[in-house]
Amino acid sequence: TSTVMPMERRDNGSIYQLGRADQSFEYEVRCGRETSDRFKVAVWPQPRLTDPRVKLEFPAYTGRAPREQGLGDGISAIVGTKVELKSKLNTPVESARLEIDDEAAGETTLERAADGGGFTSRWSLEKAGHSAGRVALKHRLGREFEAARFMIESNADTPPEVKWLSAMNKETRVRPDDLLELGYEGTD
Repeated sequence: TSTVMPMERRDNGSIYQLGRADQSFEYEVRCGRETSDRFKVAVWPQPRLTDPRVKLEFPAYTGRAPREQGLGDGISAIVGTKVELKSKLNTPVESARLEIDDEAAGETTLERAADGGGFTSRWSLEKAGHSAGRVALKHRLGREFEAARFMIESNADTPPEVKWLSAMNKETRVRPDDLLELGYEGTD
């Protein structure tokens, strides 16, 4: 479809100020019987993560199976956990970078594809505390965008607390065939 938009006269010519463009378009300028060449404007989408997923691989000594979750409200795990953040992208990008507390972190790789491809960042939680994570994507036009911001909570792996529920004497004598019942509760 074709739409005619009037231009505003100025000292040196005429002007038309275009608002936000959400899709690509073509245009030409007419003045009287004269018409300019036809020009094309390509609108490229702002890069975004689509369905970012986090895989947590806990330290081997914990015996816990790896867990996968959405990025959602952030990441919470014990120190020593290996983290993998993986996401598809809505449009191709030139580069991707993971920052933790405003410093480049981990190893980030890009999977390039015409439909946007994807990226993967891997790092380990090394010290207990709270951190801010950020994914920066550099658009093919050169501008950098913040694609995600999330909180990271690294918890120290403290030993479990054990509480005896049965009364204990300093010394208890039992025969080899006696059954000794001890009640306890543990929290990790």
